[in-house]
Amino acid sequence: MKQFEFNLVKEVGRERAVLHRLAPHLVVPEKMVLPLIKGGSLGKTMTSIGLYIYDFLADVDGADKRLMLEKDEMLAIEPLLPGEKLLGGSIYAEYRTDDARLTIEVIKTGYRHGALPINYLKCIRILEDEGQAIGAECEDQISGKRLSISAKHVINAAGPWVDQIRAMVETISGKRLYLTKGVHIVVPKEKLPLNHAVYFDVPNDSRMIFAIPRLDVTYIGTTDTYYEGDKEQVKVSRQDVEYLFKCG
Repeated sequence: MKQFEFNLVKEVGRERAVLHRLAPHLVVPEKMVLPLIKGGSLGKTMTSIGLYIYDFLADVDGADKRLMLEKDEMLAIEPLLPGEKLLGGSIYAEYRTDDARLTIEVIKTGYRHGALPINYLKCIRILEDEGQAIGAECEDQISGKRLSISAKHVINAAGPWVDQIRAMVETISGKRLYLTKGVHIVVPKEKLPLNHAVYFDVPNDSRMIFAIPRLDVTYIGTTDTYYEGDKEQVKVSRQDVEYLFKCG
């Protein structure tokens, strides 16, 4: 929303609503608190309008729609907010997804419909016929054996490695995947005992960060910085950690 990516917000929100309907045990609404601070980049009117548009585009249900709150109401639900700088804020719903379990459920559902899930296979080469992908040559990472798999449709769903797969069949030019690194720090919940997830803008920065309580810890993040290093060995730097402490 902050970057005016309205179509993206609409698409992600509607897809999220579908997942919540199909797997409510894995996609759970979670209230987010958005404080408005003196000198911050967010004002009451624009925040209210922005979250109203977000609710509309993302097809948010009535009980989860945004609610604008005054300063005393914000402090009542989150006493740790800086009262001397607090102007008010809002509370709205995001959805927390257990992505690992959701992936397993998708695989299980595919299997029930006739798919053959295969693990530990590495794509070595894309098989083509007259410029059309018709399958892949793969290597079993356990036995070392190679096999060819044919298919009517080939989908490149390799995540951060998507351009590496593309490079097997074409020269990468024009649009390509923009990789970012998101770092979080984890502290004991008694160090930051929040009642809700809190989402706030960073002074003199275009990014926003959050603090999310979960069980006996609180997660603080994310850095979301451009990354072009080894995707197999992504590491946290001191600069990443210092950025999050400075923003907090």
